[in-house]
Amino acid sequence: MIIRPGKDVGSGVVYAAGRFAENNAYVVSQAGGTSAFGGLLCCPGSNYCVEATPNGAERSYLGKTPITTTKALYIKDTENGKVWSGFYNPVCAETDEYEVRFLPGQVQAYSLKDKIACTLTIAAAPGQPCELWHVRLENRCAQIRNLRIATYVEPAVTSPLELRYLNQEKTILMRRPLESVDRARNSDDLSNLVLFHACTLPAMMCPTEKSDYIGSERTASNPVALVGETNEISDAIAVKPVAGLTIDIEIPIEGEAEFGFCFGAATNADEAAEIARSLSKTEAVAGAISSSREYWDKLTSSIKVQTQDNVLDALVNTWLPYESYTACAMQHMPNPANEMTRCLPIGANAAYLFREALVNFAARLSATGNYHPDEFSRIDLSAGEMLSLAICTASYVAETGNIGVLSQTVAFKDGLVMTLREHCERVIKKCANGFVESEQDRMTLEKAIKLWSFIRPSDEFTALLEKIAGQGNTQPEEVPEEQRLPRRVRYLQSICPTLTEIESSLPLTSETPDAENMLAVYSSLIENIFGITATYEGLIINPSLPQSWFECMVIRRFRGDTYNIHIKQSATHTGKGASIIVDGEPVLGDMLPFFADGCEHEVEVTVG
Repeated sequence: MIIRPGKDVGSGVVYAAGRFAENNAYVVSQAGGTSAFGGLLCCPGSNYCVEATPNGAERSYLGKTPITTTKALYIKDTENGKVWSGFYNPVCAETDEYEVRFLPGQVQAYSLKDKIACTLTIAAAPGQPCELWHVRLENRCAQIRNLRIATYVEPAVTSPLELRYLNQEKTILMRRPLESVDRARNSDDLSNLVLFHACTLPAMMCPTEKSDYIGSERTASNPVALVGETNEISDAIAVKPVAGLTIDIEIPIEGEAEFGFCFGAATNADEAAEIARSLSKTEAVAGAISSSREYWDKLTSSIKVQTQDNVLDALVNTWLPYESYTACAMQHMPNPANEMTRCLPIGANAAYLFREALVNFAARLSATGNYHPDEFSRIDLSAGEMLSLAICTASYVAETGNIGVLSQTVAFKDGLVMTLREHCERVIKKCANGFVESEQDRMTLEKAIKLWSFIRPSDEFTALLEKIAGQGNTQPEEVPEEQRLPRRVRYLQSICPTLTEIESSLPLTSETPDAENMLAVYSSLIENIFGITATYEGLIINPSLPQSWFECMVIRRFRGDTYNIHIKQSATHTGKGASIIVDGEPVLGDMLPFFADGCEHEVEVTVG
């Protein structure tokens, strides 16, 4: 299936046409545009990320700080002089085959040129502030091939850097010269960082000055460095610094070669050298890339669906959780609640990240000194942002069963100490007593109260729920679709028509950021179509399948147990709710029994 934007997406969307392949990889076979999925490579536990496009235009960031402007990998046949690149950019040479494959946290470019197949994989390193490049070359002709491989990395700096090559680590270190003074006047965000670029093979050349690498009246598409034959490698202070590593390799007839590179930023030279040493062998680079993929597979494994819509399966099983997490990574003015909400789809398998985000958000609220949810308080956050603390805390407790987190204390600026539970309940009460102004906030409040009532059943929460239940807007104002839904959501609907059936349940507007609208689509699919809600007492299931679906399968992993849920529609089922059978025994109500035995359980759900 080739995926292209539909007519209703809007002229502003420039996505490259692609398709979903095995393992839900998103495959693009054309240069130009951006990828609809996976364009930002990152990995939890590291604040390093890479923007990647199908044509190879890449930038790297440490947090919100850009650390590179241009990167490239060149391949040159030393016998015939032909030059091409691992991605289409920067050489822009025509190839016999070209394909770019996006997966969570990594991108893989495959090209075939003059019977040399090149597979270049770039991934964010798990838990480390760097990116990994793994190169695999295959010689598909009946003669020995001699190739020159050269990398080019241009740091995002405007001042000179001192560059030093470490022979043992096969690494270039780049840092501000020690004799540099007047940093306040001539400084940038990389002033106190050491950049490093390493290879698993010894370099024969190590260009450090942009003018020497590119040459006079040349561009990155035809750099002079690929013509030079010098073997000189020396330390230098570069006015316009670049980092390049050049290696020569010989590939036998129908043979292959594998090697790797890494690039990143560290707080000091010793840390940079240590990271480079840990990635000094090709097996280490390949292993780290494999670990990154396995890590994302684990993080997105809580819910897996199999439906009649393959695109929907790919979105739910892989891309909506990934995009929910990564979409806010590059926001220059992020929503304060994003660190929590981005963990919702992966919270069951990243409990440590989720808990840390909850406590940090509550601490930030307390540190302002003006957060006391009562009629005398001055609130700087919206109701939705505040309520996200209660919703995310309830979700964390539901997924982990760890109710002890509610006793975590958080101190206010003025000395008052409150537990996380008190924070959440005061937020709910504040919003229920008049702080909610929009229909979207009212729906969020209702969800927060329902989830919280499973943790703390009380008449007070029942009364609050009854109070806000009749406040909904029964006659919503008619708004054109292009204004009602964000453009990214309309794009998803154009490639996955099933999503149009949940439109009314999406609390979104055209101004909603990507991070929030990806999470809203994911939550609506899980909670409304598949009807699965995790609570502290157990899993609630009340699906509402599209009329065109006869059945679907959902694998839900919950606190160590695995529920294999088979949902089917039946014309003979006339009950108000779903008919549920677990391990051959009928279940009253809509909550699945929680076994806590670490085993698999078969669930049959019939809906009318």
